[in-house]
Amino acid sequence: DMNRVEVLKGPQPSLYGRNATGGTIQFLTNQPELDTTGGHLEVGYAELETTEFDGVLNLPLSDHWAVRIAGKTWRRGEGHVTNINSGHKITGYNDHTRIRAQLLFQPNDNFSAVFKYEDGSSEGDQPLRRQNAIGMNCVFCTDGVDGSTLGWYETNQTELYLSDRNTIIQQGKNPMGGGSMRRDTTHDVFALNMDWKINDDWTLVSRTQLREIVSMGGQDQDASPIDYQTAFSATSPNEPDGIVYESLTQELRLVLDSEGPFDFTAGFSYVKDDNQFAFGLGGDIFNAAKYSVTNFDDIDSYAVYAEAYYDVTDRMTITLGGRYTDDEVTHAVKYLYPGQDVSHTDKFDKFTSRIALNYRADWGSFYASSSKGFKAGGYNSPNFGAVERVEPEEIDAYEIGVKLTPADNLQVDLSAFYYDWENLQIAIIDTGSLGISQENAAGADIQGFESAIRWAPSDTLSIGLSYSYVDGEYVDYGNASGFMAARKLDADGDGLPDNPDARGMVRSSFNFTGTRTSQTPENSLSADITYGFPLSGGWNGKFVGLARYSDEYDMIPGAGGPERLTVQPEVTIVNLSLEFGNEESGLSVQFYVDNATDEKYLFESQTTNYGGYQGVQFPRVFGARLRKTW
Repeated sequence: DMNRVEVLKGPQPSLYGRNATGGTIQFLTNQPELDTTGGHLEVGYAELETTEFDGVLNLPLSDHWAVRIAGKTWRRGEGHVTNINSGHKITGYNDHTRIRAQLLFQPNDNFSAVFKYEDGSSEGDQPLRRQNAIGMNCVFCTDGVDGSTLGWYETNQTELYLSDRNTIIQQGKNPMGGGSMRRDTTHDVFALNMDWKINDDWTLVSRTQLREIVSMGGQDQDASPIDYQTAFSATSPNEPDGIVYESLTQELRLVLDSEGPFDFTAGFSYVKDDNQFAFGLGGDIFNAAKYSVTNFDDIDSYAVYAEAYYDVTDRMTITLGGRYTDDEVTHAVKYLYPGQDVSHTDKFDKFTSRIALNYRADWGSFYASSSKGFKAGGYNSPNFGAVERVEPEEIDAYEIGVKLTPADNLQVDLSAFYYDWENLQIAIIDTGSLGISQENAAGADIQGFESAIRWAPSDTLSIGLSYSYVDGEYVDYGNASGFMAARKLDADGDGLPDNPDARGMVRSSFNFTGTRTSQTPENSLSADITYGFPLSGGWNGKFVGLARYSDEYDMIPGAGGPERLTVQPEVTIVNLSLEFGNEESGLSVQFYVDNATDEKYLFESQTTNYGGYQGVQFPRVFGARLRKTW
């Protein structure tokens, strides 16, 4: 039940400052309406035994009260990857349910309050991990069943039920949250949004939200047919729930929106996050040790911020903004046995600022901005003991651009940007030392430009094209974590490998200075077309085509090391839909195809001690939806 999505590029150091070094995306849902009774029901079916149900009801209760309920269920029953050891289709079962209820109270035009409750659940198979290393680079690979002969939609990893059974048998109990490594997540959200228009110029805004997430599940860490290492959400006598995330946010904001040349927004923000992660390690390497430990990660964040807007002339506006953030981060490890607990606490504070200039003309507008971003540091979690802290991330960002309107039906956007990062926080996967960790790259520079054109030659046809060029590199990353083939390791530096018969990979330090930043393709293009056409009997048709291209990029820094096992090749994705609707009856039917060209591409790729693994995206999928709106 979305109203719109807003995207702000670059660091947002004032209004959305906390940890928004890369930008901000806001998903804004529809609110209850006092003057409308309506809604819709939609059912859908697609390949891979996928069914969905979506419904919305808006109901005025009186002149001042209204309720809006939105819900969706989505279920997939068939997998798109075959386990060649059993012939089973895996990564198939997924079941998602969301329901949101909102109650609006609006006694007059100057005050409104919306109370929201949201409930959701998600369960399903663990992510696929398909071995893509071959030969000696892979610990468990054997001729005929390794990365050299597996098809794109094939794996030979341990099946979920076998890992579940082996963990219970070898540990003599069931330490897994929920009794299985299958993903099982629930969330509850309580929110109260209040807006009070004090007078024609001043508005006071309050945003309160309490969110709780409980998550269970696990994953195969070695991506092999041997149940060598698994990680899972664990239960313990002290902490019966595996992963619990609780977050309380409170924001107060005062807004001046006058007819004069000066306006501003100022506010206070408080965030309290309490995270509990009880986890265990299983598989042949860990079952005898019966590892299980609980991590706690708590954050208290305070911030004050302001942003002022001054109209120098009728056409030119200057924006000045700033935010002071004070974060206290606590990381603690609690063992089953007393006397071994570890705790760290640290504080991170920073003032960030923004200045922008906007000039409006008959031909469009010009803008320029300079901003500073900040992301607090912390500690790696989960882990088994004392760890070094991760330093805060800082960024200086500069952008200029124009928005041109040479005709009523034509818009052209052009922009150029430069980002200078310090202590960029990088996520590293290392199954040898547990799993996930963060480290600081000393510096990175990203620069480039973006262009977009939107043309509507008629009321029924709209065409969009965009292109972006990004040149990003690590300018100071001389002690980067990566992996090299174990058989090539030369620890004593004599030019000879220590053990030329060693299998798998070994974590080591590399100099990634001068290499491209990860997840940043140099060239990206996208295109879309929407074409509407009339039919008989009050029916109308609409065709929508979307296409996106990106060239090759590293999925993690340095592609994981010299073997470069974590590269996303160039990829083009095309989605198409054809819809027929009748406005008078409120009926519509949509036919769609996702990944229409059946492109093979990745959603995940990592290098680990055991070799390398990948997670593959879905093949071409056809589907249809039927909707009734009233």
